[in-house]
Amino acid sequence: MSLLLLHQLAQASLPVNLFSGKEVDSLRVLHLAGHVKATIPLPVRTLHGYDQPPATVEAITPLGHWMLRRFPLTTPNGKAVRPVAAPRKRLLGRF
Repeated sequence: MSLLLLHQLAQASLPVNLFSGKEVDSLRVLHLAGHVKATIPLPVRTLHGYDQPPATVEAITPLGHWMLRRFPLTTPNGKAVRPVAAPRKRLLGRF
């Protein structure tokens, strides 16, 4: 999931806000690995558990670009495909 998110971010115009908890978790992995520069706020405790404020991806690092070249998206038969731009709505979660 994290590598797919990295490919989607490479096609988007940065900065991008991510709202979905699943996307923010994948972004945390990319950020900790040094593949992206991002601002990820801590979750906020609510009466019903936790709420994740939006995270902002500011840039893809040189290491992230290297990962994109090293691990291109592939089809089931193993051919590399050029990723299409992810819909803005999907990257922005609720909006």
